[in-house]
Amino acid sequence: QGGNSVYSDDLWYYDIAGNSWHEVTHTTKPSARTGHGLVYIQAANGLEYLYMFGGRTHATGYSDQIWRYDLAGDSWEQLSPSTSPDGRWAFGIAAVPCAGGDRIMVFGGEGLPGYRRGPNKNDLWAYSVNGNTWKSIAAGNSHPAGRHGMGMVRASYSAENNVQHQIFAVGGADEGGNREDFMHAYAAYAVDCPTTTTTTEGCPFSALGVLDAE
Repeated sequence: QGGNSVYSDDLWYYDIAGNSWHEVTHTTKPSARTGHGLVYIQAANGLEYLYMFGGRTHATGYSDQIWRYDLAGDSWEQLSPSTSPDGRWAFGIAAVPCAGGDRIMVFGGEGLPGYRRGPNKNDLWAYSVNGNTWKSIAAGNSHPAGRHGMGMVRASYSAENNVQHQIFAVGGADEGGNREDFMHAYAAYAVDCPTTTTTTEGCPFSALGVLDAE
């Protein structure tokens, strides 16, 4: 990501059956960037979308933009929620299915306004696909330290006849480049999802232990 880096704005898909890559070109599309996040969402009506958030661009530095790509319509659209997380890159991102509209969870990352590299973030945000709104989530007193470059994924399990979800965040690095070796879990079902749980904030992360250093 040095000053001579060239960022890309192209979109490709891989045809599994044909074992081949294909580029999809558009006039309207996100600007070239790096360190952004991308998730797949299937809407209740069956339509399929890709949602892209953040990243670092040559034009504006760290971005807080969210874009949606319509697979059936083959088109990009920039969405304009009234509030957004701070611009950032190298964050964790995961999609969480909810009966009332899926959520996109974003955790951590790095970036200050413009191009300045700043302290790693440890905030957690949820984006409502149906409402086109961001919400900052207070994740209790126990949460991972600020980091960037971590892996993050959503896992589902059945509890009390409800499908509930956890987000796992693994590894990452602090602003000094020191690598983290813990895995953390967050009970994502507590974020605005209609279940038997009435809590919508304050659900803590749980530190699950040190990763195998082998």
